[in-house]
Amino acid sequence: MPPGNKIAPADANGGGGSKRNSLGDREGSETEEDDVTASSSSHRWATGLWGKVLLRVFGIGPAVLGRPASRLIHPHSPFAKAVVITTVLFLFYTALVVPVSVGFFWTHSSCYRMPTLEVDLCMDTFFVLQIGYTFVVGQYVSEEYTDSMHEVGLRYLRSAFLFDLVTSCPVSYLDLWVLMAQCGAGDEEAQDQ
Repeated sequence: MPPGNKIAPADANGGGGSKRNSLGDREGSETEEDDVTASSSSHRWATGLWGKVLLRVFGIGPAVLGRPASRLIHPHSPFAKAVVITTVLFLFYTALVVPVSVGFFWTHSSCYRMPTLEVDLCMDTFFVLQIGYTFVVGQYVSEEYTDSMHEVGLRYLRSAFLFDLVTSCPVSYLDLWVLMAQCGAGDEEAQDQ
């Protein structure tokens, strides 16, 4: 072995230069990976495949690459971004379809089955679920991240909750109920009027 390549002997605590405390966490680690491991075990984050999914998809887990640790869904996670993109697409759809529906189908009987009913049901379900989703997404407040479910919930209840509740009223479920209960949804003649 060349003279410059000396291997440091392993110490009694189980590692080259790092010590373990009573919980088994490494102290004095020299690499970023060791720091993440030490941080992860001290906060008791989920480990294994489930921990990786939580961190990579939802942003739940220890601080990584400048993103703060989070107990809730992180607002910059891939999942949160997908929810925002889906919301934007559904709002564009609503902006295009509702005026056409109101303009051309308002004279039809209450038993007329709208051609967009299935899509409307999916969208109404999504927007109702999004109200619950907003309670479990961390927030940046004055450039400081908060992942306290209590604080996030109170902030949402005081700001946009009432607006979201009113605007997410699932009207398409009412349409479906009218079709099924009063018009006999299987009756083709009633639907064609």
